[in-house]
Amino acid sequence: MKDYKIFEIYPHFSCNQKCIHCFNGEDFRKNNKGLSFEKISKSLFKMRKKGCDWLSILGGEPTVYSDIFKTLSLAKKLGYERIMTFSNGIKYSDFSFAKRMKEEGLTDTCISVHGDSAELHEFITQVKGSFKAVLKAVENLKKLKINITFIIVINRRNYKFLPRMVKKFVSLGVKNYMIFALKYQGRMSASGYKQAAVNLSEAFSKIDETFKIFNKNNLKFPTLLHVTPCILPKYHKNLDNYKPKESSMLIQDGKEYGLKSAHKGFMFLSSCRQCVFYDGCSGFDPGYAKIFGTKEFKPVKKLKRVSF
Repeated sequence: MKDYKIFEIYPHFSCNQKCIHCFNGEDFRKNNKGLSFEKISKSLFKMRKKGCDWLSILGGEPTVYSDIFKTLSLAKKLGYERIMTFSNGIKYSDFSFAKRMKEEGLTDTCISVHGDSAELHEFITQVKGSFKAVLKAVENLKKLKINITFIIVINRRNYKFLPRMVKKFVSLGVKNYMIFALKYQGRMSASGYKQAAVNLSEAFSKIDETFKIFNKNNLKFPTLLHVTPCILPKYHKNLDNYKPKESSMLIQDGKEYGLKSAHKGFMFLSSCRQCVFYDGCSGFDPGYAKIFGTKEFKPVKKLKRVSF
């Protein structure tokens, strides 16, 4: 696979779901109204000249951004080879909308899904019918040959069912995945943690069983996010925040940041310096530590050879 240079933009933080674990809190949303298309345009030009050829559009929900079609069209004209949205999938359940997104330049989309049933998924989204919309979105996106990646966010309700969820989604023809642990900010730092929080060791307790499903289906094992390598040492090569690749981000203050800014304020223990992963580790979330403490984060002093 080509080694792309990624540029991420966050055009706004509006959304058509009310996920209890969203890391964008209510005050944050009120104080960050969105970027103008003019600002986005200038940044697209600038970062393309710097060699960026993969555009990721996040949020909020990018599909409800008022200038989403114009943004895709410009990125395509500028020569971004891959153009991706990070979405909840609701808008893609409308075939005409999905088709227009494809025509304007969309090549890929990541869809967040939180369960293999309406009960599990909609417990998080707080929107009735959102699970049915995801299934319809997959159907539409496959017809249009838009690459689909499922983002599975692990929470207290669904972590035990991770293997079952993967089996279900693989049967739908979804081949690419990312598995997220929760971030303890925004709604999660307000009230969401009471309903969704789970410690990392429990959250990933089914990961070996899940690996076997990917292996059996000859699928690439997914990227794992928001978890430190000391929790999952044998999967360290799959961790997004272990030796993260450099990329650039455009967020609501209109300034561009490097990827490492996403981990600003993360913590290390004094014992972390003894860990074989220390140099490439981004640390752990202090919001998580307030709830679960730091006993899980133990230095790995020797990396065992693991053959899958």
